[in-house]
Amino acid sequence: MKNRILLIIIVPLAALFLNAHLNDQKEASSMIISQIEIEFEENLDEFKTQIELYARAASNGQPIQEIREIHRQSRLSFKKVEFLLEYLDPAGIKQRINGAPLPKTEPKVADLNIIEPKGLQTLDEILFESPNMYDYKQTQKLLVLLKKDVDYAFQFANKINLTHQMIFEAMRLELIRIFTLGVTGFDTPGSLNALEEAYVALHAVFTVYQKYIPMMKEGSLGSETTYLFNKGLHQLGADVPFGNFDRLEFLMEVINPIYKNILLTQEYLQIEKPNEVRVLPSAISYEATNLFSPNFLNALYYDNLSIDSLMPERTELGEKLFYDPLLSKNLKMSCSTCHDPNQYFTDGLQKSISSIDGQTLIRNAPTLINAVYAEKYFYDLREEIFEKQIKHVVTSHKEFDTDYVEIMDKLSDHKEYNELFNNAYPGMGISSHSIANSIAHYVAGLVSFDSPFDRFVLGKSEHLSDDAKTGFNLFMGKAACGTCHFAPTFSGLVPPLYQESESEVLGIPSSKANTAIDSDPGRVASGKPLDEAPFYVHSFKTTTVRNIEFTGPYMHNGVYDTLEEVMDFYNKGGGLGLGLDVEYQTLSGDPLDLSEEEINQLIAFMKSLSDPSISEKY
Repeated sequence: MKNRILLIIIVPLAALFLNAHLNDQKEASSMIISQIEIEFEENLDEFKTQIELYARAASNGQPIQEIREIHRQSRLSFKKVEFLLEYLDPAGIKQRINGAPLPKTEPKVADLNIIEPKGLQTLDEILFESPNMYDYKQTQKLLVLLKKDVDYAFQFANKINLTHQMIFEAMRLELIRIFTLGVTGFDTPGSLNALEEAYVALHAVFTVYQKYIPMMKEGSLGSETTYLFNKGLHQLGADVPFGNFDRLEFLMEVINPIYKNILLTQEYLQIEKPNEVRVLPSAISYEATNLFSPNFLNALYYDNLSIDSLMPERTELGEKLFYDPLLSKNLKMSCSTCHDPNQYFTDGLQKSISSIDGQTLIRNAPTLINAVYAEKYFYDLREEIFEKQIKHVVTSHKEFDTDYVEIMDKLSDHKEYNELFNNAYPGMGISSHSIANSIAHYVAGLVSFDSPFDRFVLGKSEHLSDDAKTGFNLFMGKAACGTCHFAPTFSGLVPPLYQESESEVLGIPSSKANTAIDSDPGRVASGKPLDEAPFYVHSFKTTTVRNIEFTGPYMHNGVYDTLEEVMDFYNKGGGLGLGLDVEYQTLSGDPLDLSEEEINQLIAFMKSLSDPSISEKY
C-alpha cells in the first residue's frame, strides 16, 4: 500500500518536472531567437549607417584613399549580416547589393531588359582596379542606388521572423560562401581584401553558433566546434598575403569539419532540417557533411526526374538507346558517337563529326560526366530542361537529322524495344517523352566525384602530391580559376545555392596563331530573346575541369590540344591579353604572371581531379 501511494505521488511530480524542463527549454529557445534577431537588427543598422556615410563621402569628393577605407569598412559591416541577409533575399542581394560586376538580363520578362552592374562588388572594382581612372561621378551614382537598396533590404529583413531551421541553414550556406566566393577573391574583384572579409563572415557565424552551445549537455561537440571556429579565425587573421593563404588547409581543417558539426548540432537539438519541411528537392543535399561529398549536390534537383520503382528499367533502356544508331536518320550516328565512354564521354576531336559526309559540327563535344549539375545546357545555354537536350540532337540536320515520329516508327519494329518501353513506361510505351526521359535517366547517372583529390579531401586517402596541393591553392587564389570554375563541380555552377550556370567571354581565338577571335557568336545566338544582349556575344558556358586530363582538345572550338596551351592563354589574359578586340571580355585582360612552375602545379591539381575508374563504371 505504501509503495502504491508513493507511486501516485512520484508520477505527478515527474510530470511537473518534465513540464518545467520543457518550458525552460522553450523559453531558452525563444531567447536565442530573440537575441539573434536583436543583434541582426543592430548589425543591419550599422551597415545602413555605414553606407550612408559612404554615400556622403563620395558626394563630397573625398580623396580616393579615404573613399577606399570607407568602402572597406562598408564591406566589413556587410559581412556581419551577410549570412542571414543572403539567406532571406538571395536574389535581391545578388542583383542590388553584392552581385558580380557584370551586366545581366532581367529574367522572366518578355522584353530584353539589361540590368547594369551595381553594388559593393562593382564599387570594389572601380576603386581598386584602375585608381588612375577613378570615376567619381559613377561612384556617386552607384552609391545613391546602393543607399536605396540597403534601405529596402533593411526594411524587408526586419519584417522576417527567424526560425532555428532558417538560422542553421543560413550558417551552413555561409560556410560554402566563405570558401567558394570569399577566400577565392570572387567577392573582392578589385581590392582582394578577401581574407579580412572572410574573417568577419566566419566570426558572424561563430557568434550565432555560440548561442546554441548552452542548450547542449556538456560534451565534445560544442567545445570541438568552438575550437574549429577559433582555428579558422586564427588562420584568416594571421596577416598572410592573399596569394599565400593555404586554402586547402582551411577547407580540410576548418570549413568541412564545421559544416559537419553544425549539422550534428542541429540534429542533437532536434531542429528540423530543410529537407524535412520542403516538398521540392533542393540543389544541395542537406545531409551531406563535406563540400566534396559525392552526395553534396542533389541530381534530382537538376534533372527533374521522378524517383520511383521503375528508375532502373528506365536507365537501362536509356543506356541502350544512347548507344543505338537506330535513332539517327542514316543509322550511323548515336549519342555515343560524340560522347564515347572510352574517352570520358567526349570524342577526342577538335570539333565533332557531322552526319553529313566531310563536315563537322560547329563545336567541340564536352564531357557528359557531371553534366546533370547545371541550370542550363549546351555551350550557348539554350536548353533549360535536362530531358529536352536530346531534342536538339534529334532535329539537327548535322546530327540525327530526323524527328520523334520517325524514331518511334523504327523502334516499334523491334520486339525487344517494345518490351523494354512497356516495362519502363507502363501504359505509355514508345513515345517522344519516354525516349527522351529514358536517355535523360542514363545521362543523369554519369556522375563522378571520386578523383584522387576528392578522396584526399574526404580523408579516404593520405596521398596527394605536393604539386597538386600547391596547384589547388593557386587555382583557388592567385590564378583566380576558382572564381569561374566553382568548387566542388569546378564548373560555372554558382555557389552557394548552385542554381545558376554562368557563361563567360574569354576571347578565344580561331586558331593557335592568335590573330583573330573565333567567329562563333555563342550565347547571343542561342535563340532565346533574353540572350540577345551584346555582352553575350562570344559568351560560352563554363564547363567543368573535372577529368580535363582526358577530355581535350579544349575550348568550345577545340583550338588548344594541351593543358599547357590553355594555361598560356589564361596566363596572358585571354583574348585581350593576346591583343584581340573583345569588347565584353569577362576574364581579366591582365596577365596572371604565373611562372612555368606554377603552371605545372596548376596542371597537376587539375589532373588530380581525374577519376581513373570512369571506364570501369560506364
